[in-house]
Amino acid sequence: MHTPNFMNIPEDEPITHKMVSKALETAQQKVEQMHFQIRKRLLEFDEVYNVQRKVIYEQRNKILKGENIKEEILAMIEDVITDLVDMFVPEEELPENWNLKGLKDYVEKNYGVPLPSFPDSLEELEKIDLDEDDEREKIKILLLKAFLNLYEEGEKVLGESELRELERLTLLQNLDHYWREHLRNLDHLREGIGLRGYGQKDPVVEFKKESFELFKDLIKTIKHSTISSLMQYLHFNVKEAKDKMA
Repeated sequence: MHTPNFMNIPEDEPITHKMVSKALETAQQKVEQMHFQIRKRLLEFDEVYNVQRKVIYEQRNKILKGENIKEEILAMIEDVITDLVDMFVPEEELPENWNLKGLKDYVEKNYGVPLPSFPDSLEELEKIDLDEDDEREKIKILLLKAFLNLYEEGEKVLGESELRELERLTLLQNLDHYWREHLRNLDHLREGIGLRGYGQKDPVVEFKKESFELFKDLIKTIKHSTISSLMQYLHFNVKEAKDKMA
C-alpha cells in the first residue's frame, strides 16, 4: 500500500528527529509570515483611522483651548451656501428648472435665516442688479448677505464673547457626535469590505477610498449641522430682542 510522502523524504530513508524538526521549523516560519502579513494589514487599516482622527482632534483641541474660531465659522457658512446652491440650482441644470422656491423654504426652515426678498423665480432673479452676470453667483451673494446679516445681528444681541463661546460649544458638540457616528460607519465598512470580492483589487486600497468618501461626508455634515444650530439659535435671540423692543 502506497502512502503519501508529505515531507518529500525517500521511502527507503528512515525518518529522523532532525527531519521532523526541520519540517516543523519550516511550518513555523510560514505561520509567522502569515501572522506578520495579518498584522501589517491591520496596521494599514488602523492608519486610516489615525489620519482622520488627527484632523478631527486638531480642531477639537483648538476649541478646548478656547481659541477664536469666528473665521472658521464664516468659512463654514460660505461652504454651506455653496452646497445648498449646488443642491437646489445645480450648474448642469437648465436655469428654468432651478428650484429657487425650494431653496428659500429650505434655508428658512433648516437654518432660520429670513429671506423675505429672495427671488422665487428666475424672472425675479434676473431683475436683481448685483453687478454679477452669473445667476448662480447672484444666488450665493444673496444668501451670503442674508446669513451674515443674521450673524451680525446675533452678535450685537448676544455680544462678541458670548457668540464666540457659543460657536465653540456648538462646533464641539457636533464634532463629538458625528465623529462617534463616523467611527461606527468605519467599523461597519471595515467588517464588510473583507467579505467582498475585489478580483485583483487590494481590500486596503478600497477601504482607503471608501473611508475617504465617508470622511468628506462627515466634514460636510459637521459644517451643516453646526451652522444650522448656530443660525437658528441666533434667529431665536434676534427675534426675541426685536419683540421686546416692539
